[in-house]
Amino acid sequence: MKIYLISLLSLLLLLGCGPASSTLPLGQGQDVVVTLEGIDSEQVDQIVFQANGTRTVATAADLKGHTAVAFGFNTAGENSFQVCVYAQNDSTCTEQYVEKGYQPTLRYANQRLELVDAGLGY
Repeated sequence: MKIYLISLLSLLLLLGCGPASSTLPLGQGQDVVVTLEGIDSEQVDQIVFQANGTRTVATAADLKGHTAVAFGFNTAGENSFQVCVYAQNDSTCTEQYVEKGYQPTLRYANQRLELVDAGLGY
């Protein structure tokens, strides 16, 4: 019986029936999707994304259980976005240029935002 149970649990894990995605989806669009990795809700008070004159806020409560945030927005062509991370001891912001189809990845580490991949799509 134990072998059967262990085999069943192993199979479920292999098939992706494990924990839900650790990425929190935000925003209203898919032309550009900005992924911010390295989120620790114990250290981060809020994250603010701005694009197209719209401001989207993820609070520490929203971030609980997530290690990444994916912010999507629509754009007809060239644009920029801004991300600010407000932590308990500091805050940091970055602004990046994007075009439709870009999928940049940023990482929050050591109280800094760094561009990991510009996500140019080519």
